[in-house]
Amino acid sequence: MRRKSLVLCMLLVLVLVCATVLAGCGEKAADEKSNENAENSIIIGISVEAPTLDPQMTSSHQARQIYCNLYDNLVEKNESGEFVGSLADNWTVSDDKLEYIFNLREGVKFHNGEELKASDVKFTFDRGMESPHVAFFYGSFSSVEVMDEYTVKITLNSPAATFLEIMTLPQTSIVSEKAVTGFGDDYGRNPVGTGPYKFEKWNSGENIIFSANEDYFKGAPSIKSCEFRIITDKNTGYIVLEKGEIDVYYDLSSVDRQRTIDNVNLTYDEIGSIAYEHIIINNENEKFSDVKVRQALAYAVDRESILIAGNNGVGVLADSQIPSTMFGYSDKVKSYEYNAEKAKALLEEAGYKDGFKCVIKVNSGYREKEAQVIQANLADIGIKADIAVVEWGTLLTELGNGNFEISLVGKNLHLDDPALTLNNSFNTRFVGAGGNFYRYSNKELDKKLEQSLVEQDQTVREQLFEEILTVLHDEVPNIPISWNINNIGYNKNLKGVEALPISHYKVYNFSW
Repeated sequence: MRRKSLVLCMLLVLVLVCATVLAGCGEKAADEKSNENAENSIIIGISVEAPTLDPQMTSSHQARQIYCNLYDNLVEKNESGEFVGSLADNWTVSDDKLEYIFNLREGVKFHNGEELKASDVKFTFDRGMESPHVAFFYGSFSSVEVMDEYTVKITLNSPAATFLEIMTLPQTSIVSEKAVTGFGDDYGRNPVGTGPYKFEKWNSGENIIFSANEDYFKGAPSIKSCEFRIITDKNTGYIVLEKGEIDVYYDLSSVDRQRTIDNVNLTYDEIGSIAYEHIIINNENEKFSDVKVRQALAYAVDRESILIAGNNGVGVLADSQIPSTMFGYSDKVKSYEYNAEKAKALLEEAGYKDGFKCVIKVNSGYREKEAQVIQANLADIGIKADIAVVEWGTLLTELGNGNFEISLVGKNLHLDDPALTLNNSFNTRFVGAGGNFYRYSNKELDKKLEQSLVEQDQTVREQLFEEILTVLHDEVPNIPISWNINNIGYNKNLKGVEALPISHYKVYNFSW
């Protein structure tokens, strides 16, 4: 009996050992399968769901971060910053700089199998010129003409120093005429481009899924499946990144910055942005139409405290409307220093010795915290400011129609050249929803702004920008607070990832 028991025990041990070995093999196989999947896929966390993936029908920064992977432009920039062909094989420019003739690559296919033709380029640019969201990028366009199946001519109203730069933007990427007309109003959720990734599925509130375009004219992507997972809470975004449930998170919260840096399994990268936080002032408002009142505001606000309240101090205080890294910046133009006494004196000169009442209109979130700092700053100089919190879409509408006194929003320069955004922001022609939310008008400045768009001599343009920045400093149509910092956190094994000043991240450049 004792021998039988011993044999049974030995058999039981043998069974357990075999089971453990088999389980280990199973785990190893699962790991290998997981690794194989990891090398072929990527999950990217985003904090805001895109409103559409139609490049000509949104101004959303978050949308551009996604749809830039679906489309191509006629022109792109190489690593040296030179303009090179993309969908356009080459191009010629007339002596007067008014006509650009682009010769398209032959054989490039849209994701629906249709070949790219000059008619698609004309269709794209024609709708871009009419779009309320991106028309200002097309402001220099006069006409677009199909010369033959693979040749298109763009005629400009006047020479544009930023034209080729604009041709590299996601907002001017080329769409399929057949797809847009076929899907109609649903095209933004059924996008069709020529890019390295194809649209597969959009689960509202959850994710957007792309697959590799194996026939991509520049070569198939190494990552075959790409999921953009919507994680609106940035702290949650860090947690799932830390756990390895996602591979990348765009624009981590500043409170998670150091934790990401310290995490040995993650890589963190950041860079100065070309977008800034600023105070919008309604220059047509009875009180704020007085330049002395606007200057008083500029002296009254403590920009450093606003930055701390809104973004835990992460950012670069802004001297002017142009970052120090961009062409056109002038170190001769400095921001207003915090000085409550100067602010009070200016208010008294303007006839407001006892101050006045006003409303700061913002959307909820960190800008509400920034508004509270401004509210306290203004109270110190006798201005009683109430804070009205409204929904983001409502705020944009009211900024466009002038139904506000003071507000806080961001501004993106879009290009490596400031001319286009400065013109769109401060030219009288764009007062209101066109881009000049400040409702600021200065006819002499309008001339300088328009000259900066067409002037070809960079030395002359540099002087123009200094003059423009000086006028804006003195007249204070708005108050720049701080330049944002773009950041990206990602799995340490992922290659080809870096933070960009214009954060249009191309998954095509990523690899495991």
